[in-house]
Amino acid sequence: MRTIRHYAPPSPADLAELKGRAGRSSAELAAMAGVSDGRQWRKYTGPEAREMSAPSLFMLAAHLALSDAEMDRVIARMREIGASFDFEDAPR
Repeated sequence: MRTIRHYAPPSPADLAELKGRAGRSSAELAAMAGVSDGRQWRKYTGPEAREMSAPSLFMLAAHLALSDAEMDRVIARMREIGASFDFEDAPR
């Protein structure tokens, strides 16, 4: 099992660059990171930026790195563990 230790979040510039490379809107990236909306995403990239938590970054990276089938496996496992939730596609 891998455990995240000594986490240092990406800088606001790193996250702004990711947005450009990914070609996604603030709302899409917010949904992928599990935060409320595009305004929340901009709080990570603005002049008085907040640090992105490791769980939010992990969720964002999973959405960007995994195929739809792999994400479906993760979602199914979450439900097997006992979670109950609605799941929707990120806004376009």
